[in-house]
Amino acid sequence: MMENLPQPMETRQETSNPSTFRQLLPQVLACSAKSVLYLSLGMLVGLPTLLIPDVTDPSNLNELFLDNDQASWESYLHFSTSRKFGLRSTFAVSGMQKTHDNGEHTAVFVGLMEAPTCRYISEITHPNYRGVLTSYSTSFVTVGFLLVYALGLVTNWRNVALISASTPVLAIIVLLMIPETPIWLMSKGRSEEALQSLQWLRGWTTKEAVQEEYTKLQFYAKKQQGKTIHAYGKEVDIADEKPTVLNGASKGDHLEVEEVEERRGLKEKIRELTCKEMLVPLGKCIVLFFVSICSGLLSLRPYFVQVFEEFDLPTDGLTTSVLISVIAIVGNIVCMLIINRVKKRPLIIFSLISTALCLILLALFLMAPTNPHNNASLRWWSLILFLIVNFVNNLGIYPISWTYLSEILPYRGRGIATAIGSSFFYIVIAVGVKTYPSLEQQIGLDGIFLLYAVISLAGAYFTYFSLPETEGKFLSDIETHGKDKKIQVTSF
Repeated sequence: MMENLPQPMETRQETSNPSTFRQLLPQVLACSAKSVLYLSLGMLVGLPTLLIPDVTDPSNLNELFLDNDQASWESYLHFSTSRKFGLRSTFAVSGMQKTHDNGEHTAVFVGLMEAPTCRYISEITHPNYRGVLTSYSTSFVTVGFLLVYALGLVTNWRNVALISASTPVLAIIVLLMIPETPIWLMSKGRSEEALQSLQWLRGWTTKEAVQEEYTKLQFYAKKQQGKTIHAYGKEVDIADEKPTVLNGASKGDHLEVEEVEERRGLKEKIRELTCKEMLVPLGKCIVLFFVSICSGLLSLRPYFVQVFEEFDLPTDGLTTSVLISVIAIVGNIVCMLIINRVKKRPLIIFSLISTALCLILLALFLMAPTNPHNNASLRWWSLILFLIVNFVNNLGIYPISWTYLSEILPYRGRGIATAIGSSFFYIVIAVGVKTYPSLEQQIGLDGIFLLYAVISLAGAYFTYFSLPETEGKFLSDIETHGKDKKIQVTSF
């Protein structure tokens, strides 16, 4: 009779797989905690858009005054960038750094935050949700822009700077509540903690429910029989590397293994960064970043108010900045909704071709005999084209370029390589911000738009012929190109 009785509720919950909502919820919570730092970054980067028009106005005699060259240096410091704690700890340190924000501290903050945040997303999310949650997180940068611009409509830039400095306090609190990534824990020999983290991230579930993914992580992160998996399925002999210490105890037919990885030397790290398996995907990410910066007009953002005045848009510069931020958030939301079906590469190609066409039209408007100042319809069309550029950029190239940085790099050396990629992103923006005034004098705003249009089209060509499709794939499958198909799943 006892055998026919229904199981207690606790037992039934432990033996059943969690619902889709329950699987997704902890991943959203973890990404949201990390995204508070993206919010801080967006508010920080958006501040020069308010600052430059005010401090370069000669009529503000009693306020801080900068000439155009000094203002470009101020914007440069906001974008310039300069890692053996876990990713979560690095976030907390960068959050504390931003509460003491100034030019040189900003460089440290961005360098500490950007590289591990995109890694964290890729390492905690299930392949089915990675693209969605990456787009969700990067949208917080745009939300930061929107908050700064909206606050700029009701108060001065000094108060906006004070408000933006408070967001890292919230970031520090929430970051201490989320788990470290399973693969990082496993690489440090903390297998049991890695399993607990994976259970938390997959819906506070049982060991059995995450058994297959856990085995993939073991295969991906640990050395097996004197070999380790490098990029693209190539097995590299690691006999000359530092050994991994194994301490095991047999439990039935399963060997409980505790791994303690010894510190790798400088020679090994340099070899990891300079091998073909690392340089090829890192080069692809750098190309994507460069194209993203040009197509998204990111180097022009501190000068948006002046650029909009050049087109004599029907709305003032700050209101236009708010509209652009709102439409960019809409682009991120649409990306989240369709990326699983459409996939990454088609979204990038569509966004770049659309951006190129819009930039060409904007350049033609400036070159037309009847310029926007004397034609009301051109003024409205110019506003619409700016909105389209920001919509399609946030629909495709901008969020997805960060996803690729976190997905296609080999695990060994990924930390430093990710830092190199993210630093390149902000260095290029900083150089673009600093050189924009002189470039605008040399070739004009129309020439800059045409140059960016050509780069966008070249980026679409590059995406079609060079980028792999990674949507819905495990990191181990991306790194090995799916060549290692037989992975034995060990029962817990």
